[in-house]
Amino acid sequence: MSQPSLEDPSHREECGNVSRGGSAAELIACLTSRRGPRRSPREGASGPGPSGEARAAPSGSSSEPQAPSRVETALATHGLHRLSRFTAPELVRECGLTMGHARRVAAAFALGRSVEQSRIGERPSLKHPSAVARLMAPLLRGLEVEAFHALYLDARHRLKGRVLVGQGTLTSAPVHPREVYGPAVRLAAAAVIVVHNHPSGDPEPSAADREVTERLVGAGVIVGVPLLDHLIWADGAWTSLRESGDWPG
Repeated sequence: MSQPSLEDPSHREECGNVSRGGSAAELIACLTSRRGPRRSPREGASGPGPSGEARAAPSGSSSEPQAPSRVETALATHGLHRLSRFTAPELVRECGLTMGHARRVAAAFALGRSVEQSRIGERPSLKHPSAVARLMAPLLRGLEVEAFHALYLDARHRLKGRVLVGQGTLTSAPVHPREVYGPAVRLAAAAVIVVHNHPSGDPEPSAADREVTERLVGAGVIVGVPLLDHLIWADGAWTSLRESGDWPG
């Protein structure tokens, strides 16, 4: 059964209107719309057949998608930021989409993250924690486990590289100093900033966060590449351990 093209003028106009002010559920419904004629491999297009008699559309067909109610439930249960991280099979299970539609929605979410990152530039200046938070938000938003990233800077605190050095559970992401400072040496970095997320939504540093910060600061002294900051990101809120005064001294 073929899917109608998004180039259908009426569908394009309708989706264009929704994209300028629609809810998340409406936008997803637009991506999964089945407007236009439906065809069956055996029956062909609905409409007059060779004998002039009209063929009936396949039973159970509808010009409107059935997904939005399931989508609204998924949005209420998980929130948009978590839903945006779902794989295509998870979208099929939670939202009742077909696999083709689920892949389209997952691709749209990924494209949105790419657009957000592209606005920052390839080598942003990271002299302030707010700039670090803007850089990392697309990568950390909606994750259900902790992910620990190291940002490698030049002498002017511009980004030279980023490495995911640890990924763990809901409450921890074990990291060893060599995993942070090995790439620092290879990239000839002048300084390092580390960032990780708290899926709980609370950006306050834990005792484990303070401990790993202290170890990384010590390793940076030995290697000669200082750790400038450790940022904790949580659903849009963030804490800089250096600015908070919670810094090894």
